[in-house]
Amino acid sequence: MAQETNFGAEKLTSRIVEEAEAEAGRIIVEAEAKAGAISSQAETEAERLNIEYAKKAEKAAADIIERSRTNGALDSRKTALREKRRVLDAAFELAEKELCALEGEKREALLSLMIRENVKGGETLRPAKPDRASIASLIEKQNPSLPRPVELGEDIEAGGGFRLLGCGYETDCTFEAMLRDFRERRESEAARVLFE
Repeated sequence: MAQETNFGAEKLTSRIVEEAEAEAGRIIVEAEAKAGAISSQAETEAERLNIEYAKKAEKAAADIIERSRTNGALDSRKTALREKRRVLDAAFELAEKELCALEGEKREALLSLMIRENVKGGETLRPAKPDRASIASLIEKQNPSLPRPVELGEDIEAGGGFRLLGCGYETDCTFEAMLRDFRERRESEAARVLFE
């Protein structure tokens, strides 16, 4: 009987081992199937991420190139504008030099026109040093036609023209101020003539 019990225990053990081996085999097959599915999903996801990142990298590169082009165009435009500004500055500086270099009848005619357009009577006229004699002569001629005489004041530092001091106001009629006012009014027109 001991042998029968032993044999029954062996049979039971053998059956348990067989069932365990079968269960282990089934678990291994199931695990391999799951591992295969996970591996396949991982490969698919990796491929999708590669494509996505490649597109992002391509877009980033295109954005960088576009920004570089835009910045290059802006820098080029700024340089061109700076150069145009330099040319305009040079043109107006030359005009100022030529205006201040006027002599004789041309200068006197310009001063006479400026006095007629700006003097109302009763003001003090402060001439630029180079124009003191001409302005004194022009005032002497102009005073009889004015309601109150214009007085000749101290000289000012300017390339030409004068400053007019009235009751509560001062008008800058120097050549430099005339040209500055002209430039403010006509700079865009001058730029169009120079650069078109």
